[in-house]
Amino acid sequence: MGNLSLASSTFADTDYLIPGILLGNLGSLGEAAIVTGILGFLLLVLLANAVMKKEAQPQEARQS
Repeated sequence: MGNLSLASSTFADTDYLIPGILLGNLGSLGEAAIVTGILGFLLLVLLANAVMKKEAQPQEARQS
């Protein structure tokens, strides 16, 4: 983080660092790339949520 002049940033600041860099790089590819990147990330979050909910179900509920 020192190379980005963010060595004194707090943890909350770094939460936005990675998405900001990714969106900034997508922005250089155009508006469609930003929209596609955001929608792709949303899809990944929804899929991860579905998988984690399925794994969290009790064993008895899966068998019925």
